[in-house]
Amino acid sequence: MEAKELNVPANIRDKYLKVRKILDEQGVNNSNELYEATKILKEIIEELNIKLTGSIEPKNEIIMLAITHLNLGIIHLDSEETKSAEEQFIMCTDLLEDRELEPGSILPMISALNQLGILYAQWSEPMKAKVALEKAEKLYIEFTENIRLAPVNVAVAMGMNTGGLSAENFLEKLHTLSLYYLAQVYNTLDDKDRFAAYCHKTLNMQLSQEDVDYIDWALNAATLSQYFIGHDNFSQARYHLAAASHILQKHQNILEAKGQKESSESIAAEYETYYHRSADVARCWVKYGITLLSASKERLLRRVDQEDQCSSDDLNSGATESTKPTVELMRFVDIEPELETITGQVTDQYLLDFEDARPVFLNVQKWLDKAKAYYTLENHASDYARIIQDISQLYRYLSFYELHEDRQAKMHKRRIDVLEGVIKELNPQYYRAVCREIWIELGETYSEILNIKMDRLQASDEKPTLHMITKINHLSKGSISHFRSYLDSLETGKSDDGVPKYSDDQLYQALYTHFLIGRLYNKTITSDLGLRIENMQKSLDAYQFIVNYCDKYPEKAEELKKHEFISLCREFVGLLPLTLHRLKQQLID
Repeated sequence: MEAKELNVPANIRDKYLKVRKILDEQGVNNSNELYEATKILKEIIEELNIKLTGSIEPKNEIIMLAITHLNLGIIHLDSEETKSAEEQFIMCTDLLEDRELEPGSILPMISALNQLGILYAQWSEPMKAKVALEKAEKLYIEFTENIRLAPVNVAVAMGMNTGGLSAENFLEKLHTLSLYYLAQVYNTLDDKDRFAAYCHKTLNMQLSQEDVDYIDWALNAATLSQYFIGHDNFSQARYHLAAASHILQKHQNILEAKGQKESSESIAAEYETYYHRSADVARCWVKYGITLLSASKERLLRRVDQEDQCSSDDLNSGATESTKPTVELMRFVDIEPELETITGQVTDQYLLDFEDARPVFLNVQKWLDKAKAYYTLENHASDYARIIQDISQLYRYLSFYELHEDRQAKMHKRRIDVLEGVIKELNPQYYRAVCREIWIELGETYSEILNIKMDRLQASDEKPTLHMITKINHLSKGSISHFRSYLDSLETGKSDDGVPKYSDDQLYQALYTHFLIGRLYNKTITSDLGLRIENMQKSLDAYQFIVNYCDKYPEKAEELKKHEFISLCREFVGLLPLTLHRLKQQLID
């Protein structure tokens, strides 16, 4: 059945053209016009029902009637008359039942099922939405793989507007929508693997469509990669990031070609969007690299904890674990060859040593530079600060693979330099959250270097030099200073006994920071007995603060008792006063 050969009664076509004019000119915001359009469609339904009673072969009338119910349902949906919309969509699907795979029926049937899926999702009925959308997907597969006939857009012959798409393209669009809405439904149902699979299917369908938005597509592919990164599925994550980068390059090529024909003003906004989203994709690559370094570190530490005495060959045999998919293998066949060059730049395997880690580190540096080129301190301070934090984390994880202590310390020193550089530029009043994170990280980084120096000192069994003592005390002081900046920034409840109350989301970090400060005062090296006493008293005060807090808020202490540092504080509070007393006695003597 060709649409152009469909015999649509002149009066019905005229009424449809009138409906189309109303909707095209007035849109869906004019209630009077919508009422008029609804009235006309109901008249068409009445006429078609009359024709059906006297028709020997009513196939054409049934399809036209189903399409009319579909369009009436869409108007009801636009008018937020959702129950009436559901009734019309169900009427459409009921009329086409047992003939849904016919060339003239497939488009309205899938359209109605999609609309029902959307409607049920809005009603928070994801299982009903899933049934409707899965049926739409199944019909598409059956029609395209087994029926293999050209679809017919009967609505065009009836005078409806389908955006100038051919019937084949319209079918592809409808199927893409089915996949997209199924992805959202699976996400609601917390079926994350199917959510990811249907996001991929949606992207794959969009690639074959002429009106694909390259920027939007690349951003969605990069976003999907974050799901795979979260599941340590580095193979799929890298593949989708490579696809995003490739599509962005295609978009850049188009912009460059347009630049030769159009004025710079006309494409300036497009370039701005391109640079913005290219930076976002670069940041997704950064997340990929840093997570690969982190996951590889955790994997190696687990092996040590398990006292696994496997050989280097055994380790290498497990290096492919990261490529095991959490979902079925996903590929973009149309662009597969172009992606190999991009994926070949960085591994998707777990890292075993510094030689493995270094290329990842260098690639992440390149992506960070690209992200910083757009997210500058002047124009995007918060994003710039996050990127600086990523730089710090990059050096942190690389230091794990470095065997030489001096180079480890230099990597941590690099972290301090970049973090202190950005914290000086941020106003804590306006960027409080990120400043707190940086203060904590700086305190921890100074402590990392301090631990390296202390371990070396203890291992050498030599008397520390003045230079070494000065360095250790400088690191201890720097760590305490940043931890204090964090604590001073916290809002606390009023207290009449010196024990402020922290909010639940800040409680653990606040108390643990007090604990770290207590340890740091204890690591300070001095031959001055008075200073030793002073530092030990400050250490005791930090531990005592935690004990007092737990005593004053026993309900919080119950939540915190699983953390080892709480019990350690009680031990120190019991032991340190005795040591302090002996030191004070020495001072008197």
